[in-house]
Amino acid sequence: MYISRKYNFAFIALTKTASTSVSEMLCSQYKAKQVHTHHGWYSRDYHDCFRFTIVRNPYDRLVSIWNHMIDWNEKTPRAPIVKLGLSLSSFERFVESWCRQYRGHKRLRKKWGKQTAFLRGAVLHRIIKYEKLEEGINSLPFVGRPILLDRKRTPQIKIDRHIITPELAEMFYLASRQDFHDFDYGREIPSHLLAT
Repeated sequence: MYISRKYNFAFIALTKTASTSVSEMLCSQYKAKQVHTHHGWYSRDYHDCFRFTIVRNPYDRLVSIWNHMIDWNEKTPRAPIVKLGLSLSSFERFVESWCRQYRGHKRLRKKWGKQTAFLRGAVLHRIIKYEKLEEGINSLPFVGRPILLDRKRTPQIKIDRHIITPELAEMFYLASRQDFHDFDYGREIPSHLLAT
C-alpha cells in the first residue's frame, strides 16, 4: 500500500496491474510512501484517505504472470518456481498447474493470487481498470495535470489461439470466477492476447 498524507490518498497495489509504474509515479509526483506490503493489505489506520486500486482482466493478468515467471526463471536459475508447483513448459501446463496449486499453496496465493482475495476487507473509493488505466489515474481527485504513465512491463508473449481450448479457459474461469464477477469482466479471452 502507498500512502500520501499530503494528498490524502492510499493506493492498494496488486501484482501485475501496472502497480510498479503507478507507485513510482505516485512516489515521485505525490510524495507517496510505501507502508505494510506491496500487495494490498488494507489497514484501518488509513480510513480517512481516498482509497483506490487497479484491477486487470484475469486472463490478461494470468498471461502477464506467466511472462513474469518465465523471465524470472531465466534470470534466476534457482528461482523457487518449482517450489510453487508451477510448470513453465507451456502456457497450457502453467494454467493447469496454477489452477491445481492455487488453493493449497499459501505463497502462490499471497504473491500471485486473485485480486478479490487481496482486496478482502478493503473499503475503496475507486477501482480503476487496467484497460483504462491513464483515464482512471487522471480522474483521481488529487491529480492536477494529465499524467502519461510509462508502462514498463507489458506482456510480450502472445498465446496461440489453438492452445487456449474451451476446457482450459473454463478451468481458469472456475478458479478465478470471483475476479471475473466482482470486477465485471466477461469470460471471453481478450483478442490482444492471441497470436494471429
